[in-house]
Amino acid sequence: MNKKETGKKLVDVSVLDVMKGIVDRHTKHFKSDFDYDIERIKKVALKEGQQEKCFIWLCRECGTWLLQERDVFIRETGDYNILMYYEWQKADKILAFAAEINAVNGSRVMGNIYSLDFEKYCKHVQEAAVPAGSIVLCYENGRRIKMPSEHFSASPDKEFGKFENFEFQPESEEGLRILLREERQDRQQFQEVSVI
Repeated sequence: MNKKETGKKLVDVSVLDVMKGIVDRHTKHFKSDFDYDIERIKKVALKEGQQEKCFIWLCRECGTWLLQERDVFIRETGDYNILMYYEWQKADKILAFAAEINAVNGSRVMGNIYSLDFEKYCKHVQEAAVPAGSIVLCYENGRRIKMPSEHFSASPDKEFGKFENFEFQPESEEGLRILLREERQDRQQFQEVSVI
């Protein structure tokens, strides 16, 4: 994909079919990375009421990465760091897309795909990302809050039991909400096409 192919969008398409086509054309090694992307997208698509159903998807010659858009825009998260790593590395030709998940239609995950200029997008994220305010550690029987600079592990907690997951929280939830809304509005201006 060259610069002329960025700034385009596919609307109300089978997201996984479009992504598979891109993988088939561009990814030469570690195509199995896409299996993890499929699993994660299907899991999110089936969750009722989940607010954040937008991903940033990187398709490389040596595999793929599926990043949660929300976390891409919070500094210090794994997704932010992965994006910046590939921006700094510049060793691989990377195709970048935003994938919005809208609905499940039978076995198909429906949504919109937006082609992004990887370099410009990375610079934008560096400038716009909000600082992390805390990390919420979720256990089977409760939660703990830590500062982003504090070390934590996935070990069971004596009080709250088995570790389940963690989530970075921004310093300003409202600031992040506005930023993500602006991202969606900006993507609406992309040119609609029939193929990416």
